[in-house]
Amino acid sequence: SSINKIEEKEQMDTENRTHKIICHDCGGNGYRKDCYGEVYQCKECKSQGEITFTEEEMLENIDDAGLPV
Repeated sequence: SSINKIEEKEQMDTENRTHKIICHDCGGNGYRKDCYGEVYQCKECKSQGEITFTEEEMLENIDDAGLPV
């Protein structure tokens, strides 16, 4: 039926959806400083300034109350 097709499409859309967040390590600029003031590339975001998550990864990192784990 058409309802099942709509549900399947929504499920596929959810599986392929991605989210981007600003990198918490470098604050979005792609670089970090060590305690000596030397600048180096952020390894967490690979110097992109943001981290991309799939919908599934986002849901895995959120608890039942909607808070990050």
